[in-house]
Amino acid sequence: MLKVALLVVSLFWRHFLVPKWLAVLMLNFTGVYDELIIVFLFVKWVGPSDVYYSALHSYKMWLEPKVGVYVDQLRAAAAPYLSQITSKAKPKAE
Repeated sequence: MLKVALLVVSLFWRHFLVPKWLAVLMLNFTGVYDELIIVFLFVKWVGPSDVYYSALHSYKMWLEPKVGVYVDQLRAAAAPYLSQITSKAKPKAE
């Protein structure tokens, strides 16, 4: 959790609190690509499975109690479309 907090703080600091000339040295360019590169490197550093389980835990603890009802409604509304897509998919040959 400390590593995620450090990542969020450093991204905020890099974007809002650093002068423009120093931000360029910290790879703060226009667009989203620099953030994607930093998040990719963070995932490689921590490990993909650890990041996945941390995101899953965060969703279950904080987001699901608030948005779980809406997600269930969306899944129920999308169920016919998903069944059409999965019925047309070919099974993997072994």
